[in-house]
Amino acid sequence: MDHMVTGASALLGDARGLYALTLIVAGVVSVPTVLFFSASIPCILSTSIPLSVGRMLVVWFIRVTLNLLQAVPAGYLVQTLVV
Repeated sequence: MDHMVTGASALLGDARGLYALTLIVAGVVSVPTVLFFSASIPCILSTSIPLSVGRMLVVWFIRVTLNLLQAVPAGYLVQTLVV
């Protein structure tokens, strides 16, 4: 019976895994997001490139979506390799 997993411990194990995945994804996605806003937008606004702030927000949203599409599978991969 030592090797059997009860329902509560199975849920707790899944919650820990989800928590670790959330930390990995949040760390991977937040860094490019902050760098994009802190570096690219002021540079673009200071030049004569015809981009509005609204269009830059659309580009930001696309970047975040693409980052999530890459970070979630990578987080699952890291999680399976570590455990």
